[in-house]
Amino acid sequence: MELKAEEIQRAVEGRLIQGVPNHLLRGVSTDSRTIKAGELFIALKGDRFDGHNFINKVLDRNASGLIVGKGFHLRDVSALKKDIPVIQVDDTLKALGDLASFWIQRNRATIVAITGSNGKTTTREMTATILENSHRVLKPEHNWNNLIGLPLTLLRLKPHHEIALVEMGMNRIDEIKRLSQIAKPQIGLITNISPSHLQYLKTLQNVAKAKGELFESLASENYAVVNTDDPLIVWLSKSCPARKVTFGINSQAQVTATDMTASDYSTNSFTLKIERESIPIVLKTPGLHNIYNALAAASIATIFKLNLEEIKAGLESFTAFPARTEIITIDDNINIINDTYNANPKSMEIALRILSRLKGENRGIAVLGDMLELGEASKDLHQQIGSLIKKLDIDATFLIGTYAQVVAESATSHGISEEAIYVGKTHEQIAQQLYKKAKEHDWILFKGSRGMKIERILEQFIQMRNNASKVPSASAVTAGCNN
Repeated sequence: MELKAEEIQRAVEGRLIQGVPNHLLRGVSTDSRTIKAGELFIALKGDRFDGHNFINKVLDRNASGLIVGKGFHLRDVSALKKDIPVIQVDDTLKALGDLASFWIQRNRATIVAITGSNGKTTTREMTATILENSHRVLKPEHNWNNLIGLPLTLLRLKPHHEIALVEMGMNRIDEIKRLSQIAKPQIGLITNISPSHLQYLKTLQNVAKAKGELFESLASENYAVVNTDDPLIVWLSKSCPARKVTFGINSQAQVTATDMTASDYSTNSFTLKIERESIPIVLKTPGLHNIYNALAAASIATIFKLNLEEIKAGLESFTAFPARTEIITIDDNINIINDTYNANPKSMEIALRILSRLKGENRGIAVLGDMLELGEASKDLHQQIGSLIKKLDIDATFLIGTYAQVVAESATSHGISEEAIYVGKTHEQIAQQLYKKAKEHDWILFKGSRGMKIERILEQFIQMRNNASKVPSASAVTAGCNN
């Protein structure tokens, strides 16, 4: 971003309480720890922090301007020079979004917005990998998909960018509506809809309505990318005036997959079909869900007129973030599925099914934490995981969390022996018991919601084995995503 103070003032509908109107500001930050000289600092206020408390610190780091909220007084800041513009607003979070919305109007990039219960980040990255070979693409530096991260991403737009890929997360009604107001996307994709954030949204229909706010933002000249295998998305698309690009496997769609096979534990092979043309694809990521992600990315690519060869090149070169169905091999040929990034009922089922398939005739072990933000449905949805453990023939399960006992009791009631279930109170307890249990050729899944920090169990387990064997630590051989 590069704007004058007076332009910023108008964009955020604020009041310039100090400084020179034509003062030029380059870049935006909301973090006093990483702000760079010359950037505008926006003092956000949350439940556990208040950016106004760090204004002297950002000024010491040569911040070039401030956006502050109600109640701020110039006299409270000792390091404030008189030429530094200070813009006061009623709501600094809203100002951040308004500034991003203003900035994208200065740029020519097509905005592509992706939401859904699972697969957002993978689909975004697959899409970027395809498009970057022919277009200049902006994408989030991190998993920035909320009311702070999305505007910060858009404020990084530069005149040379042709496409901006943004991800939209939510756990309440109207969040995606606001994100859409900020981003004004020309292309919108909902990957899928499944039970998540029920603590706030209560029902699956409300989850659909919240995700559907993206389609509601699209105009007739825009594009909605529709998963025809998801009935709720099809329902949402019916009232969307935008042009439709469809993808699916089990239903009629413009972009589809046939001849699907798992080449080995780390890859997916399928034939990509777009209208009447087709081409073979080999993904470096396991699981049917990643074929859906690839179809979604290919659908977006067709809007930009990319051909099958260009789409194939992008998909086959794709490698995803760690901790999303990341396959790791450690000493003694123990295979780990690191899927610790997050969890909801659908992604938990997907991960367990991958474990069941990849383990083959070997032992499959699941290390699971709670699925959070499921509200009144939490007990029932965790009980379903217990029955799934039996159905998928998981050999041993290690559990931690508030609902660990619920999963354990469900599993045993469906015929799993008590000896095959271990409930621990701490990450260290789980790691120690797993260390005693694991042996050569085992497949071990680590999975839980972000707040459960299941990666700590994985780290401790690997450290225990490294200490015992004195060999180098794990090396990742492939990676995938499902959250």
